[in-house]
Amino acid sequence: HIPSTQAGHSTKARWPATMASPSPLRSLARYANSIGEWGVRYHVEKALQMVPWVAQKVTELEREAGTPFFNLAKFPQRELLELAASTPICGQMLFAGEAMAPAISTAPRFGPKKDGNGMVMLLVRELRYPEFGENQHNGLVWVMPRRAHVGDVVAFRDPEALSTGDGLMVRRVAALEGGALESSDPNVPDATIPREHAWVVCDDDDARGARDSRTFGPLDLRRVVGRVVYAVRSATDHGRVHNSREARWVDDPVVRVELDAEQLAADLAESASGELGVSEMHK
Repeated sequence: HIPSTQAGHSTKARWPATMASPSPLRSLARYANSIGEWGVRYHVEKALQMVPWVAQKVTELEREAGTPFFNLAKFPQRELLELAASTPICGQMLFAGEAMAPAISTAPRFGPKKDGNGMVMLLVRELRYPEFGENQHNGLVWVMPRRAHVGDVVAFRDPEALSTGDGLMVRRVAALEGGALESSDPNVPDATIPREHAWVVCDDDDARGARDSRTFGPLDLRRVVGRVVYAVRSATDHGRVHNSREARWVDDPVVRVELDAEQLAADLAESASGELGVSEMHK
């Protein structure tokens, strides 16, 4: 069952534990991409993604041996390789509404608008801030932090979720900490974005019922789940989401390897028919 969504919202999302099994030819194409010039950064990030898991296993082996000098032969190397290969960097989520049009629109680009199903499947790349507490267990996160930049489209946990009942929202970053906000009301003073916050807005100011920082204020960056890198409306109607130049430079290698538009379109079709169970986005 897909829950009802408000304008520009997705209350539910799906972050698959494993990548869909592609055809042999598609696997070969992905391998070719992964070993090319774009693939170096991708593999480094995949390796960094496994650091918390490796640290946990090492701790377990040390506890079992009663000493930091445990038998390396007991380390589950095969399990590590299989997990690294099957765990994607990106997740996916459903989105409904026109709050982010034209960058993200549920209306088909080709053919009558009535042919659309009112939803779009998004490919979302998790963001990672080394300075936040949840990342302190992984010192190597400082090597390749993933931050939001001005101009990026980000998915985040609704800051008003307790009152609205919604889960995730998608908006564009208009300003980051230190940015000045000029008031159009002479009775309201100008303001500055506080530390570790962002000002996020809809692309379509006329979207009915859509909320952004103009209603809930600056967004705590700890609520940001990831950057939206690709949008799929159908197997023949899909494309990249326009983000900042800094984001495109680091996201392109991941999109080239992990994007499977046909699978995303199939998941979207199953979601529209209610056949695909969709859970809260998590990593």
